[in-house]
Amino acid sequence: MPRDIDIYTPKVKPLRAPSREEFIKLQKSKARVQRRGKKRFKQLVGKRSISLVIRESAAGRKYMIIKYKKVTTNETKKYKVAPYSYRWKRSRKTGTRKKMLFAYDFKDRHIKGFYISNLKAVERTNSNFTPKWKIEITL
Repeated sequence: MPRDIDIYTPKVKPLRAPSREEFIKLQKSKARVQRRGKKRFKQLVGKRSISLVIRESAAGRKYMIIKYKKVTTNETKKYKVAPYSYRWKRSRKTGTRKKMLFAYDFKDRHIKGFYISNLKAVERTNSNFTPKWKIEITL
């Protein structure tokens, strides 16, 4: 047996980080896709999947239809929105921070804030929008 070969060193492949496309494909495969009546909508379930759909629709400049449980009245409503930015909002009473989505509502024609924790469903449509302001959400 030759002396210059180290038999105790394991041969391991070096780890590499996945590319952005591989990461998105992996996240989509983890998410459970539910088909609605129309084929142009996809609903992804789970908070991680909701943020993924928001990021993809912001990058692709696509409208979203969201189901949101209102904080004030506890009713669930649907909104057709264009995503623009994420912000953290601190509660004055408890001091905890919550992540918010700020998006343009096309029915009321102004920017609205939505707590991510109160989003029930997010559907990305195939129709594009032209942004009025800078979109701060990235993939």
